[in-house]
Amino acid sequence: LRGSGLLGLRGIPYTRPFGSSRIIRPLKEVSKEEICSYLREKKISWCEDASNLDLRYTRNRIRHHLLPLLEKEFNPKIREGLVRFGRNVAEDYEYLRKEGDAAFEKTVLTEGKRSIVFKRKTFQTFPPAIQKQLFRQAVRRLGADMDEIGYSDWEKVIGCLGQKHFRYTLPGPLYVRGTPTKFAFQKEI
Repeated sequence: LRGSGLLGLRGIPYTRPFGSSRIIRPLKEVSKEEICSYLREKKISWCEDASNLDLRYTRNRIRHHLLPLLEKEFNPKIREGLVRFGRNVAEDYEYLRKEGDAAFEKTVLTEGKRSIVFKRKTFQTFPPAIQKQLFRQAVRRLGADMDEIGYSDWEKVIGCLGQKHFRYTLPGPLYVRGTPTKFAFQKEI
């Protein structure tokens, strides 16, 4: 709802790294109603996080206001449809991520702790979806936070590629600098 790309639309992953461990969500596709019904049937008590009722959080306004409205007015099975949608988006995103990994190997001239240099012509041969993957990888590999960088930054960098020489400052400690044959994501010193 806030300008999310595929990464955000795929929803919370079933597993993800957490330090040296992994967070696993085995009940991700089980509804709260199903879980509560099971617990009542087995006479098992549970507790609920009070913050899940706090309407100051967007996620709770979606759960308590928007989804019930959509179920009532448009589609009683909207939740199931959104789960399927998230699963499909996650599969598509994984494919793009792998294609992005392969493109990264073909496109990068050099990679260091403070700089990643791309072959400009090679980068420009890829479709926008793969270019975005390369952009994300460069930002992540240099240790910057993708949450600080928006779609408008991506558009501005792509726009800069139309110029022979450029420098564009990204949020955080990064900038992108270009010459006619290459461009680099660099960390400010």
